[in-house]
Amino acid sequence: MEKPGANRPVRVPNASKSPPDTAAVFKVVKTIGLRAGLTDNSFLTPTPSAFVPARLVEAMPAAPFFPQATLLFIAMKNRALLLPGILLFAVCAARAQNPNPTPDTTRLLTVKDTSYWKRDAQFGATFNLSAFNGPWKERTGAIGANALLLSFKANLNYKKEKDEWTNAFQLQYGLGRLEGQSTRKNIDVILFDSKYSRQLNSAKWRAFAGVNFLSQFAPGYLYATTPTGLETRTQVSGLFSPAQITESAGFEYKPTGYFSLQFGIGAMRQTIVADNALLPLFPEQRGRNVRNQLGFQLLANFDKELAKDINLKLRYQAFADYADLAAIANRLDAVLAAKLGRYFNVNLNTILLYDQALTPAGRSPATQVSFVSGIGFLYTF
Repeated sequence: MEKPGANRPVRVPNASKSPPDTAAVFKVVKTIGLRAGLTDNSFLTPTPSAFVPARLVEAMPAAPFFPQATLLFIAMKNRALLLPGILLFAVCAARAQNPNPTPDTTRLLTVKDTSYWKRDAQFGATFNLSAFNGPWKERTGAIGANALLLSFKANLNYKKEKDEWTNAFQLQYGLGRLEGQSTRKNIDVILFDSKYSRQLNSAKWRAFAGVNFLSQFAPGYLYATTPTGLETRTQVSGLFSPAQITESAGFEYKPTGYFSLQFGIGAMRQTIVADNALLPLFPEQRGRNVRNQLGFQLLANFDKELAKDINLKLRYQAFADYADLAAIANRLDAVLAAKLGRYFNVNLNTILLYDQALTPAGRSPATQVSFVSGIGFLYTF
């Protein structure tokens, strides 16, 4: 039994006879090509055949396409096979250069697995307007007002097995104007929060370490009116005046996906007043641009869909200095939002703040309240 790919003589039409028709020529060429074993390594060493003399073999260099050279020699003896033989020889010679190509794995692109990452961002713009005519004002005492609130929120979270890393970034800036008064800002927030946690033996408890930054964009003013009706203002805050950075580590209780409670048993806080001109307004700083505190931090987060397209977010943060546990700083942020179609929503924003360190000089500590609501544009990407 013949081995596959072995050299075997192939009968071709006699050149002395009448030339074969075209179909016969291509049939013979095809038969020779199939029997030539184009990718068989057994043809690496040329051997004489019934149609190729030994002296011609000796003159040929060793090549993986020796059977095709034999075909070309046959074609040269028969003009009817000359053109097909040359074409087949060229094709087979090109293919024989790499009969078993191996993929170049060094050129393969490595695709990173991003399934553990989740990200989202929102941009919103809310505008409020109220106006009244003279008779309405005379009978009710109402005054016109308008306000504009811009916001940007972004989240980047990573979760794989027991490890979790969450990052939240928030910007809010709003301006409002009452009839008869100048334009004033009504909300101003720069917030960044980053936390890494790892699940403990219980699925509801995690160990965590995190950092939180809170400040504002623009200067804030205290407004007053002179007996003559002239409006005056005094700057009481500015960029990084004040600002607070809090680093904490401890344990987190997370019974559900929408609620978590962090106990920062080891927390450090830096209160910054970068503007020296404003330092006298913050007596707790005692003339220092940066005040360091070591204490305990409690942080609670609630984020849940109350109904379809209605979401409630609550964030409560408390910090107690170990040197003065009675002076607890408290901050509560609440946002209730309802979607109206794809690009519009109704939102209510409330901030409650009580912090002795941020109380202006000459004033007693008191709870500060901010409330902003409106219908606006919201784009999620």
